[in-house]
Amino acid sequence: MLQRHCLNVGEITQLFREAQGTLPMAYRPWRLILESVLGLLFIAGGIAFLVFVSPDVGDALRIAYGIGLLAIGLVLLWSALYIKRRRARHIATSSARELQARLALGEITEGDTREDPPI
Repeated sequence: MLQRHCLNVGEITQLFREAQGTLPMAYRPWRLILESVLGLLFIAGGIAFLVFVSPDVGDALRIAYGIGLLAIGLVLLWSALYIKRRRARHIATSSARELQARLALGEITEGDTREDPPI
């Protein structure tokens, strides 16, 4: 059995924008560049912890911080350079399909709208 979801005007507007090619904030190029730079900084911090910090400080803690920073940096880079770029290419298509499905089910024309009813 299909469940019907009530859409508000904001969701409909967002779907139309995405179907026309407008990317959400998380997928915009400046955001991906920022995440990539942060990932590189985390990787540099992890390398610095592993290589340049004195082993007298505590090997286990130093290694844990270094590996943790490396892991966070790699995840940020992987997300920004691979996952989000790949998803960004398919947002317009998936939003258009979503709109088409919701129009076919009549969900978009149902419910409250901000427009006045015709006289």
